[in-house]
Amino acid sequence: ACLAAYSATLGNSFGAAVKSAGSAATKVYAKTLELNEQYDVLPKAKSALDTVATATSNLDKNYGITAKIDEQLKISAAVEKAVSKVSEVKESVTAKVSDLKSKADAAP
Repeated sequence: ACLAAYSATLGNSFGAAVKSAGSAATKVYAKTLELNEQYDVLPKAKSALDTVATATSNLDKNYGITAKIDEQLKISAAVEKAVSKVSEVKESVTAKVSDLKSKADAAP
């Protein structure tokens, strides 16, 4: 946001483009608020999205779609392996830092 604000102060074509984009975003936001007031869009959209999410969840529970995808792509195994590797590296770094600290504390 800070970069966009600064860019809008520039006198070159990039500054003009940022000003134009900001103006367009303001108009879109104002129109969105107007439409929401007039048609009560947000609650309707939320209700529709909740229905889709529930239906998707039910389909997944009934047919095990994500489990089948995971079985084919082996995503869980890859994530588990990556987490294990990160833990190993973290332990190694922690041990090295502790070692360096103790050496620094012991130095005259």
